[in-house]
Amino acid sequence: MLAAAGCAGQAPRADGAATEPILLASGSDLTSSGIRQSLIKQWNVEHPDHPARIVVLPDEADLQRSQLVGALQSGSGGYDVVNLDVTWTAEFAAGGLIQRWPEPLPADFIASVKNTVVHDGKVWGVPFNTDAALLYYNKEILDKYGFQAPRTWGQLMSVAEDIQDRHAESGYTAQLKEYEGLTVNVMEAIWASGGDLPAEDGNSGRIQEGLNNLKELYRQGMPDDSLTVDETASVTEFSGGKVAFMRNWPFAYNQLADRMPGFADKVVVTGLPGPSVLGGQNLAVTAHAGNPAWARRLIRYLTDRQSERCLLERGFAATRESAYLGNGGQICTRVPAPPDNGTPENGTPENGTPEGGSAGAGSTGAGSAGTGPAGEGRPSAQSALPADKYPLLLASIKRARARPVTPYYAAFTHSVQSTAATMLRNRITGNEAADTLMHRSARTLQGR
Repeated sequence: MLAAAGCAGQAPRADGAATEPILLASGSDLTSSGIRQSLIKQWNVEHPDHPARIVVLPDEADLQRSQLVGALQSGSGGYDVVNLDVTWTAEFAAGGLIQRWPEPLPADFIASVKNTVVHDGKVWGVPFNTDAALLYYNKEILDKYGFQAPRTWGQLMSVAEDIQDRHAESGYTAQLKEYEGLTVNVMEAIWASGGDLPAEDGNSGRIQEGLNNLKELYRQGMPDDSLTVDETASVTEFSGGKVAFMRNWPFAYNQLADRMPGFADKVVVTGLPGPSVLGGQNLAVTAHAGNPAWARRLIRYLTDRQSERCLLERGFAATRESAYLGNGGQICTRVPAPPDNGTPENGTPENGTPEGGSAGAGSTGAGSAGTGPAGEGRPSAQSALPADKYPLLLASIKRARARPVTPYYAAFTHSVQSTAATMLRNRITGNEAADTLMHRSARTLQGR
């Protein structure tokens, strides 16, 4: 990818001169619509003298982060704008790899999402897309055994364990593979019990409770292979029609609609019984951007109200509250609606790396039907949620909580993953895991 950035080439200006493109480094879209590339193409139509180009990074988060850090530290990438996971922004700011954002963010950015670009009291970028997990359940299975939809984590655990123990179906699927998805599920389990990491005074019992609940749910209410499951594998398990509950991101809605016969009658989607981890990505100007003023203009364009509405309609959760409140009158007009046939609207970006593709592990997309009246029918091939689910998505995002905002997040999440994986493999107890995490999280978040 560094080579691709270095030979990106120049675009002709209207006067015949050449100008260097604004290079935006980003993981792939992971929706089937290619909405990011479509917004870039429209920017290029409107700003032919200052074109932009996406340089696609590896999808695997650790590889993305390490590649970006290496490129920005050495100055070899030529990147002007970077699309950062919300957990990386503080690290890149503290490391001097990105520039401060020079102005206050508009008021309609969701408050919790806006906080993800703040480090040391300063703003370092602009939220691009956000995310919150949802609970999917198979109503057909619950009805068959006379269960009601759970309202608390305790009820969810009880029903999942009963189904797993006494019936032919499995109770619950989530993301317990040893990667960021495991950290996310651990944090949500701890929060559901009233605890938090890093630990506060009097918090140890709640952390122990959350970890013990997660371990019990895994051992009593989940399939045997759950320690190998990520977002994509969760969809595969649930879409087979033999799992009662699934915790996953909004992108899963569309995939289930495509895969499950009788989807509309079987599957119900609602919020998690407790707060979700807040996902998403932020755009920032790199420390060595060739033209920072135009890089900032590109970021403003990609995150303004119209672009955020387009992102919502084509597969991502928008960061501005105004995007969700159109009531049928506010629609995406910046880019044309893609064909409803599963074909990405963007094709292949100019650097030759596919920017579209179906959502997969680590996807944080959420979207709408994009065709027809709000809430009618199933979502299109390019979207994640029908428009009548926008209030649910917005409420889930507002309830969501951020993982620790720290330059040392990489060390923190590694500690959570390794400790939780050891616990789930039954090598330590939940109480021992809690003691370890309370000690390690305090140290890692201080850079020790």
